[in-house]
Amino acid sequence: MALNPYAIMHVVLSHLKAQGKLTHVRIGLPKQPPTGELTVAIVMDGIRTPELVLDARVLVYDLMVHVFRSFLDDGAQTELEVARVVGEITEAFAGDFTLGGNVRNIDFAGQYGRSVEVNWDYLAFGDVQFRAVAISLPLIVDPAAELVA
Repeated sequence: MALNPYAIMHVVLSHLKAQGKLTHVRIGLPKQPPTGELTVAIVMDGIRTPELVLDARVLVYDLMVHVFRSFLDDGAQTELEVARVVGEITEAFAGDFTLGGNVRNIDFAGQYGRSVEVNWDYLAFGDVQFRAVAISLPLIVDPAAELVA
């Protein structure tokens, strides 16, 4: 049995909260439109085994970090705030960090397929338009940390 994705998601949540600049960080997408505040949501996108190393699997947990902000202005303030937060999030994971747990590193260059990507879009919740950014976060999990049944 592989490692628990629950724990890995909480490690990412804790790392983002520890940055001290994000006030609305959660696991799971919101069911209701976020109210004016910039919201960051962490969701699991998949688990892959792209390679075997000796007798152990290399596990990659693909997480998505979504950033949402409604347009409360002409668009410039929203765009700049979202860009600032996306930069801070990617820097937090690319810079000097320790995620802890069983995360070996983040696959920024796509060594095992998918790399870190940032995709910008728009999203409508009812009549409210949001600027939405999806950051793919492929986490390489230590293969030596597998649980044995």
